[in-house]
Amino acid sequence: MDGCESTSVRTEPEDVIAAFDAFERRRYALASAQAVLEFSELTDPPAASRGRGVAMAELEAADHDLLCGKEAAALLDAMRQIASELDADHAARLRVLSRDRADRLRIPAALESRRVELVNRSSAIWKEARAADDWAVFAPAMEELVALYREIAEVSAPEMRPYDFWLDQFEPTSSEASFDALFDVVTPRVQEIAARVRAATDEGRLPSPPALRGPFDPAAQYAFFRDVAAFEGIDLDRLELAETIHPFTSSVDSHHVMIANHADPEDILSGLLAAIHEGGHALYESSVEGRYDYTCLAHGTSTGIHEASSRFFENYVARSAAFAPALRGLIASHFPEAVEGVSAHDLWHLVNEVRFSTSRMEADELTYPLHIVIRYEVERALMAGELTVSEVPARWAELYERSLGVRPTGDVEGALQDVHWSMGLIGYFPSYALGGVIGAQLLHAMREGGVPFDETLAAGDLSPVRLWMVEHVWRFGRAKDTADILLDATGEPLNPRYYVDYLEEKFNPSSSPFEK
Repeated sequence: MDGCESTSVRTEPEDVIAAFDAFERRRYALASAQAVLEFSELTDPPAASRGRGVAMAELEAADHDLLCGKEAAALLDAMRQIASELDADHAARLRVLSRDRADRLRIPAALESRRVELVNRSSAIWKEARAADDWAVFAPAMEELVALYREIAEVSAPEMRPYDFWLDQFEPTSSEASFDALFDVVTPRVQEIAARVRAATDEGRLPSPPALRGPFDPAAQYAFFRDVAAFEGIDLDRLELAETIHPFTSSVDSHHVMIANHADPEDILSGLLAAIHEGGHALYESSVEGRYDYTCLAHGTSTGIHEASSRFFENYVARSAAFAPALRGLIASHFPEAVEGVSAHDLWHLVNEVRFSTSRMEADELTYPLHIVIRYEVERALMAGELTVSEVPARWAELYERSLGVRPTGDVEGALQDVHWSMGLIGYFPSYALGGVIGAQLLHAMREGGVPFDETLAAGDLSPVRLWMVEHVWRFGRAKDTADILLDATGEPLNPRYYVDYLEEKFNPSSSPFEK
């Protein structure tokens, strides 16, 4: 930290602000290059990534030096000296950039550079392991990742548990304790509802809906995904769409969002729901106030709010009964033969069918949080040193059998199905469950605030929903933290009651429209 001590700067306020703006633009340039390279990493052929790890590590080191250097320290000190003269935007940028710098100073530059290089290498190895359906191929890289992430946490925040450190990186102020409290409410309720649904299914009271008729040409699906994005409200002039194994979204700024999706030739709904999910992320990134571009406020404020946005559109919109006619119309616009003889009600039943499967990506809305709890338990045990990497597949299978009554038939169905660990996203998974909970609370507030939610979905018009999200959630970027957004938008802090009550009402077999 010797190179990061503060130096006093005395100059005119307008000169300080101009220098601060210029500094942020330099960081934006580095972040933009990183975003493009990271997107390419998971969408380009594996051989094309040979030198990318070096480039990404150099960019990360350059950004670290810039943010942790004497210039940044002097600029931030100078900005604090004129704090009373700053407008609201610059005050928010000073607060967020100061926090970013403090967080970055906790992680030594050498360890961060090692992390970036290892993540790039691990992503390619994960692809090889999936092709071989063999966890052992990925295990050495995973062992390095776990060891390095524990080392970073122990060096950066010795007062914290290693897993708490990484949870906090994705959802500030979160911890094992906060997620334990959340899952203590959600998990038993979901298990109870799922048990009732399973019993009703076994008794024949919940028959399977008719399937959509394939196959579905992958190239045609990507043209379809662009139209889905446009229907959802994404400006296609701002969208880059690519192919990948595991769907994800990234962005450079509000004018350039990048979605990578997959296309299953036998299942159009897989790519469609993923497109709608990723579209929620893209809508958030492209709806942040344009004046925040090129600054530290330009992106989503946390992974929890981001997942609330994506899962809101995937579940509360796309899987709703009111939206079923519009969803059927979307499919019919590109694959009319797929929905021949399939009514809107049939389609609604199909996208909400409860399947006790091994796949998180293909999971139904009800059992989805159980998939997240399994990953949470595995991550926590790995970071606590209570589970070795070689033991992960067996523990994974054991947890799936206990929670969902199924066992993976191979590692691609098991611990290799998600890209997150290979990308270094240890601590990200709980955000998915948090996003579902936040989304239900936002939905309740949206309805209470006068948005005719079901009526607007039935009309195939998502603009009132988008406008509410822009006004209450998206436009703030990082200028507001998760807790403040939630409190201001809904009038109360996080409350999982809305989520479990929503699931209870939707999936209660005794009142479900799915029942015979």
